[in-house]
Amino acid sequence: MLSAEGLYGRLLAAYGRPPWWSEDAYTVMFQAVLVQNTAWTNVQRTCAAMGGALSPANIAAMGQEELEGHIRPCGFCKGKARTVSGTRVMATAERRSPARPRAPCARSCWASAAWGRRRRT
Repeated sequence: MLSAEGLYGRLLAAYGRPPWWSEDAYTVMFQAVLVQNTAWTNVQRTCAAMGGALSPANIAAMGQEELEGHIRPCGFCKGKARTVSGTRVMATAERRSPARPRAPCARSCWASAAWGRRRRT
């Protein structure tokens, strides 16, 4: 009987390394958000309509309403626009240095009175 690793080895030899749909990590994050609860063709149309604007810097330059307008064909445009803005922050943020303090633990967050409240931006 062929093991899973053996099968993977045969497939890898026959077809090569499976590619991501994009080599750009930000594009992968962006499209992963948009594809939730929608068809992949809508995501492709949205990305094609955005053209070269699919970068953290260009997303940052867009207003929230403009970003929602671009995302609208994928549905849930307000929530997805907030999430995409978050991926922009993640993509452009500097990594924490070891000298910087860590975030508070989850237990202290649960005890916090502000836990669960949505911040309006």
